Amino acid sequence: MASGERLPVVLGLDYPGLERRPRLTGLSTQLTVRLVDVLGGRLPQAFTSEEWARELLGRLATPEDEIACVAAFCMAAPIGQDIARILFERTGRVVPVIAVDGAGCPPSFVATSFESLLSRYGDRASTVDVSETSLRQDPAGVLGLMREALMAAATDVLMGDIGDAVVAREIAAELTGAAVDWLRHLIAVHNATYTPWPGPVHLVNSSEAPLWGNWPGASATEITAVECTRLELLGRREVARVINEVAAAPPVTG
Repeated sequence: MASGERLPVVLGLDYPGLERRPRLTGLSTQLTVRLVDVLGGRLPQAFTSEEWARELLGRLATPEDEIACVAAFCMAAPIGQDIARILFERTGRVVPVIAVDGAGCPPSFVATSFESLLSRYGDRASTVDVSETSLRQDPAGVLGLMREALMAAATDVLMGDIGDAVVAREIAAELTGAAVDWLRHLIAVHNATYTPWPGPVHLVNSSEAPLWGNWPGASATEITAVECTRLELLGRREVARVINEVAAAPPVTG
């Protein structure tokens, strides 16, 4: 690349969640692009993928017409698709999406994730209705019930050590905050609509990838298979290679 020439910009979406694994930003030394971590700051409080996409785009300092592609890990991929679609609507440029083990979020995954988080505080059964209908019609209500259940469970455990209900609840709020943020993210991804746009999705799949067919709403789907587990995938050079190749392709207008 000539001196002074701008690097292609790639928007990276990798939820800063509860897993210990390589991160998308860890690929930086292998990339020939400028990776912008759009989930690295304060997380949106909305309950749909499109609302997350619009808020994240609104925070960008990078001009929208400089974005070459979007790279998203796992369940951040539907948000990445909405970002690409919105960019097309605004600029007329087709921005490809690279979905690294890309996946949607069915109600069952929201439910089991909540139950797993709740089980950290002992043997407790969930009474929260987590269904297609409840997540779409009253996502704030569902999350509120989840938050209260986690708070109550954590407070009960802490009371055994602290004995002060006010202090215990304050500490419980801190302990459960990250879990509530994660559940909000899952609900927003569940509420993605996969509205079609004239852009392709490049799936980079581990051996554990959930989707091996066409990405919903994409104009085309290409798949690169990598022999590794999901948690190993972002440490593999094949991911960086696909990002570099897609970002370097000439821009396309619709």
